[in-house]
Amino acid sequence: MQCAAEGQKGKGREEARASTVETTKTRVAVAIPMTDTMPSRFFATFWNLYKYSTNRGYELEVFSSIHPVIDKNRNLICKDILEIDSRLPFDYVLWIDSDTLLPSYALDIMVKIKKDIIGGVVFSKVPPHQPNIRKIKDGEPKVFSDWKGKAIVEVDAMGFACVLHKMDVLRKMKEPYFRFTDDPVTSEDFYWCGQARKLGYQLWATASLNIGHGYSGLGFKEEHFNIYKDRIRER
Repeated sequence: MQCAAEGQKGKGREEARASTVETTKTRVAVAIPMTDTMPSRFFATFWNLYKYSTNRGYELEVFSSIHPVIDKNRNLICKDILEIDSRLPFDYVLWIDSDTLLPSYALDIMVKIKKDIIGGVVFSKVPPHQPNIRKIKDGEPKVFSDWKGKAIVEVDAMGFACVLHKMDVLRKMKEPYFRFTDDPVTSEDFYWCGQARKLGYQLWATASLNIGHGYSGLGFKEEHFNIYKDRIRER
């Protein structure tokens, strides 16, 4: 009887330790909006990120939606994330576009930067390959024509090619989370950034991830922007 009792105690201690390990994992909702099938080159880099992150104690749950209208697409994903979050809370949401090529350590680096909202700088797929970050001047988002390749910079708006934010940001937002407007210079992700700023959040971007954008070689990066930057004037 004593052996059985000791065995039960031991089992109880093991279950308690397992429970503790499980609850200390950082839970991340990974949001991947798509308008078509997932490109193989994107999947290869995402799979490396997934393995790298889970091996370092992150618990990832992937959410995706296929819809031709990107703001509706993103809003559907937000609703799915919030539904799961109401039962099994997330710590972060990681947004990734399926035309990016990510380093395996991207999530880990962004978490360690310790910002409420942090994005990885990417560069547009067409010349002059400008960075996807903006400053608001005279009420309009302006490109960083004097981009210096700073490691971390505060921004007013950014594209959602690769953005990590704390789950609390989404919990505090009201629908629609993303929205296209009649303003030709305001995209659905810039709208989200405006909502976040109204809630009092600062937005940051890091150039340290070296994310490829598109599928030409390793994707368009900062070196492509540098070719054109001397010809750019702020709009």
